[in-house]
Amino acid sequence: CQLCATEDAFAALRRDGQVLCWGEGAACDGSWVYQLLGEVLMLAASSSSFLAIAQDGLSAVTWGGRRDRAQLPQLHCRAQQVVATSHSFAVLQEDGQVLCWGRTCRPNLFLVLEEVSEL
Repeated sequence: CQLCATEDAFAALRRDGQVLCWGEGAACDGSWVYQLLGEVLMLAASSSSFLAIAQDGLSAVTWGGRRDRAQLPQLHCRAQQVVATSHSFAVLQEDGQVLCWGRTCRPNLFLVLEEVSEL
């Protein structure tokens, strides 16, 4: 089980890959995540939103905050790690690229981090 929190809500990733949410606001509605992604591999939370990565590591959705719900563009390579700041998410892919979404990133910012891929 994995657990994340925004300022007003919680999300838990169950062993069966489904996401449960509770708390206040739009960030609390995670029931549709399974319909879009199927089983979820990993979760992250910013101050107002959640991000879920599908079990295949290639599909992602966000919910909560200003945009409420958004399906993100297909990842180019399987996600290895996801992290968040107060208002943004970054996904490290197996090929060393980092994709960033949110207020502190340009839309769909792609960074190639050669040093990361050598770790």
